[in-house]
Amino acid sequence: MGRLDEIKAQAAYTGTNLNEYEPSPFTIDTARDLLMLDVPALVAAVEAVLELHALGIGDLFTAEGIEARLAHCVECTQVEHKFVVRYPCPTVTAIRTALGEEP
Repeated sequence: MGRLDEIKAQAAYTGTNLNEYEPSPFTIDTARDLLMLDVPALVAAVEAVLELHALGIGDLFTAEGIEARLAHCVECTQVEHKFVVRYPCPTVTAIRTALGEEP
């Protein structure tokens, strides 16, 4: 079982899934683990992905081969192949949407 699976199991056990209607044995220890261990780990994981998929602005080539100054994802864009992914990329959009933010 991976770390994310462990966190999901812990969240299900504590009844933090809003779709659950069954009572669960929520304790101070499980709350502490969620707040002190799991939340920082999840935040660090999301921040690492967002850091990789950062906003880049520079002279690039579009699919048509025209050089332009574009806002692009530095991780998804492949300059050597002249392949540009505009910012926000699908990864950033998915994270923002999951967090309830505007994409």
